[in-house]
Amino acid sequence: MRAGIHEHHVGCVNVALLLDHAAGTGALAPRLQMALLHAYFLDANPASSGIDGDDAPLLPAVRTRDHLDQIALLNPSHHGTDASRERIGVRQRSPGVNPPFAGRVRAVAQRVGMGIFRDAVGGPVGKFAVALGLTLILVSGACALIPERWAVNAPLLHLLFGRGTPLVEEGLSTRIHVPEGFTIGVYAQGLPGARLLRFAPSGDLLVSLSRQGRIELIERDADGDGRADGHRVLLEGLNRPHGMDFHGGWLYVAEADGVGRIRFNGPRQRVEGSYQRVVTGLPEGGHWTRSLRFGPDGWMYLSVGSSCNVCEEKDPRRAAILRYRPDGTGEEIYATGLRNAVGFDWRPGSGELYATDNGRDLLGDDFPPCELNRIVKGGFYGWPYANGDRVKDPDYGDGHGDRIRASIPPVHGFRAHNAPLGITFIRGRGVPPAYRHAALVALHGSWNRTRKDGYKVVSLHWKENGSIEERDFAVGFEVDGNVIGRPVDVAEGPDGAFYISDDYASAVYRVASSG
Repeated sequence: MRAGIHEHHVGCVNVALLLDHAAGTGALAPRLQMALLHAYFLDANPASSGIDGDDAPLLPAVRTRDHLDQIALLNPSHHGTDASRERIGVRQRSPGVNPPFAGRVRAVAQRVGMGIFRDAVGGPVGKFAVALGLTLILVSGACALIPERWAVNAPLLHLLFGRGTPLVEEGLSTRIHVPEGFTIGVYAQGLPGARLLRFAPSGDLLVSLSRQGRIELIERDADGDGRADGHRVLLEGLNRPHGMDFHGGWLYVAEADGVGRIRFNGPRQRVEGSYQRVVTGLPEGGHWTRSLRFGPDGWMYLSVGSSCNVCEEKDPRRAAILRYRPDGTGEEIYATGLRNAVGFDWRPGSGELYATDNGRDLLGDDFPPCELNRIVKGGFYGWPYANGDRVKDPDYGDGHGDRIRASIPPVHGFRAHNAPLGITFIRGRGVPPAYRHAALVALHGSWNRTRKDGYKVVSLHWKENGSIEERDFAVGFEVDGNVIGRPVDVAEGPDGAFYISDDYASAVYRVASSG
């Protein structure tokens, strides 16, 4: 399936692939982890199983369970050029007009796909043949037809299949840089697609392996060598588990479609009894990760991302933070207009709730910013009508001026497409004074930019005037386009060290104070 594509540099995808039986292909897309996009309308939403049943010109766009929304893979050398801006006009056509090269593209599609794996999956064009056909068009031309905003530059296999590169420890300390007064090392590895972290009362570290459907227990460092003593499966058979927290002797786990809980025995490092679903029926698809934390008020808070890049949701629970009583009752929509608030935490002292939020895609390299928002009950944070500091969205902003003016702007903007995920406020006092009460945020890294950006951990520092300063904390996961890691979450351990999960290297790092 690699079709000669370099792991770290996407070459060129372009020519629209005219597929027969478009509706069937749309239904197949989630299983192929691909999205399909109308090639000549540049729709704001990816095609889905609801697209028209007639033949339709479609541009294949890679999609993963990280929800890449809708994209076209391009040669970065053509992004944003005058030629691409001028020639994009060929994409703007009237409905029903067949593109002049449609017949040629149909022939290409049939050549690359027809009959391959037919016996294995059935039908005139097998499902795997469709997947292969979509992949093989990576080698065809016409890059200059699409402008900068459609750029994709990211580790391709990670986007397609969640596959990264095994961690190479040798030279890690010279590649990954942390501030003076800290050291970094590998705490645990061999954790495929490591996502969110949560420390158990026992001192063991839990990590969600969402694609594997399980929660792993990383055994605490009893011998003091700076590395975990091992790791093992704690729960399995789950529906893309992500966020976790402990409350009242229970371990709570947020799955794609609900929340479950089970008793946790810390001294024995195991769960006991049966797994109980306390929240069911959450909307699935799109931004599928569900993050969960218990607040100082004893309520369970849960983030549910949008179903799309930009759209008006039918289910009001999407693009929102919800909250529940510990038994799963009393559902409330706490805050809305949050496209994908993967990480949130309460600031010590003030008790204010802050959440990261991933800005929309397909508006160019440098807009809109990703966000840090101070969350208040009943707050509306702009999406899908506004981006950043109440800037009207070009697709959905018209006619919604009142809602835009009433929206709450972010308290801090991260660089566009940096994808801030996990956030944790530093509560311990065994760190250099400059980091006390700061927050650490994992930037997963961009895909919709001509040049990679993010791929690091930053610290946020609140100033006396209320402004927030962003500083690099752990950098070097991406250097000159070469990616060795993608940070997902940060947790503060009972030992005062910080633990960073990496779903690309399938590892957890430990950053400790050297003072």
